[in-house]
Amino acid sequence: MNSKLPLHGPGVYLFTFRGARKQPLFRSVFELEAGVRLLAELPGSRLIAWLLEPTQIRCILRCQEDWPMVIEALQQAFSQQHRQRWGTEHPVLSEQVDVLAIDEPAFLMNAVLQLHRTPVYEGLVPTAELYRWSSDSYYRMPQPPAWLDYEAVWNRLAHSRHRRDQHYINVMEQLPPPELDLVNGNQNSHLALARKRWMASHQPLQVVASENRHDGDLEQDWLNIKSLISRRFGCHEDEFSDPQNRRLYYRLMPLAVWLMDKSGYSLEQLGQYLRIEQTDLQHWIKRVKADHPAQLLGKLQLAVQQLNTPQAEVHPEPEPQRLTLVQAANARSE
Repeated sequence: MNSKLPLHGPGVYLFTFRGARKQPLFRSVFELEAGVRLLAELPGSRLIAWLLEPTQIRCILRCQEDWPMVIEALQQAFSQQHRQRWGTEHPVLSEQVDVLAIDEPAFLMNAVLQLHRTPVYEGLVPTAELYRWSSDSYYRMPQPPAWLDYEAVWNRLAHSRHRRDQHYINVMEQLPPPELDLVNGNQNSHLALARKRWMASHQPLQVVASENRHDGDLEQDWLNIKSLISRRFGCHEDEFSDPQNRRLYYRLMPLAVWLMDKSGYSLEQLGQYLRIEQTDLQHWIKRVKADHPAQLLGKLQLAVQQLNTPQAEVHPEPEPQRLTLVQAANARSE
């Protein structure tokens, strides 16, 4: 299990989706064509590049909102398509999704080129243009379709707007060895392909907002997180915090502690408050990513951030002054 943290917020991301229960995603040409259409029509995002294989989807999306919302929309779209096609309720995409943030100015172009060359690297085809189920063929068109966000890549490949498709074709004729790690990225602690200065301005908001958390906030934040988890999993707050309920306790308490850790509380603070050994807390935090999908963790982190973000005070606008008939007449005469 990858120990790096995903970044959040709007931006460009490389996603890897796999089939639920390790089942194949695509069984026919029809399903492959429908898969491209679902990616192109995905709300809250623009499709930059994709590569479809029988067991997985790799795609680069420009997300206008945080990626957990985009992932949920795509999962629902695939499930709905399956229901319409086969008449049965069945999750198609796995909850486990690989997410890699991309520093667009520095890495997007090379990430797209390497993604398109992947079938060649894997020995599936001799040249990228022969692999039908990727966006490579669209980048070779003089005018790609409007639903493809191709401009960012073309603009970095060519110095002018003339024959940019030919520039792409010329570059793709070369086959350099893969240079980018499209799974883990190039950062030590986060899942990102990025420069250091880009990372400095794109660190997760919760890290900045949670520095130097005080004991006075701890009890209220713990209650908020317990309430959040109980609503999400449909259980009472006291049920999963009671060691007697072993199944819920060892499934959800580590998740609550992980969220407190991400909110900036130290193991020492949590250990003293919860009366649990710090070594146990550390073990719980390490296993959370193996027990819960990244999409769920991302949603819960966002929910905690919203709880900790102070809302702007709203002041009602004063009602307009009502004039008597005499005052109105005098005003008109003036």
